[in-house]
Amino acid sequence: RADFTINDLPVTQAFMSQNPGVIKIVDDEITSDSYGFAVKSGNTELLTMLNQGLANVKEDGTYDQIMAKYF
Repeated sequence: RADFTINDLPVTQAFMSQNPGVIKIVDDEITSDSYGFAVKSGNTELLTMLNQGLANVKEDGTYDQIMAKYF
């Protein structure tokens, strides 16, 4: 019952694709933020694993496939 709301764009787009005509985007984005993972300071093993995993999926094209499908 709200007249408007401010939401995360990928989540809003996913909702819109599953519920056509229920809501609409009426203005440009206010800000653009990047997503990331929080890793406890000093946990270099986990940080290295995350960074290597991201590098792997970017290198083999999986990252681009996920971005195209969901975002």
